[in-house]
Amino acid sequence: MLPAEIEEILRRQKVTPRPGDAYLLYTGRTRRLAEAGGRAIDSQPGWHVGCLPWLRDGQASVVGCDVVCEYMPSGYAFRIPFHTFGISQLGLWILDTLDLDRAVRHCRRTRRYEFALIVAPLPLVGGTGSPVNPLAIF
Repeated sequence: MLPAEIEEILRRQKVTPRPGDAYLLYTGRTRRLAEAGGRAIDSQPGWHVGCLPWLRDGQASVVGCDVVCEYMPSGYAFRIPFHTFGISQLGLWILDTLDLDRAVRHCRRTRRYEFALIVAPLPLVGGTGSPVNPLAIF
């Protein structure tokens, strides 16, 4: 996903980004895995590292996706540039492999794409990640 694609989606969904927003990207991972017979997929849609300046300028606080957030293959020499730069340079909180299917169905049915997102990570001292169960409150 590149910034121009994000802006087009936001325009179609009539969503106006605000500082501190969370952006959740739905790729249809569950369907794609079923089509692949549950086998690993070598490439995947996701957040492209080119989105980081756009996210920074919009003061995003959280990004998430139903895959491991990264557009793959990234074209970079190292494996996860979106994570590497998003976390270390922008301080983004990244939510990987979310189950977005029910929320997306609700958004499409109601044509409402904005909601409160509640995320409560475990307080792990020195941890770099935590299991979470995010809640979408409409």
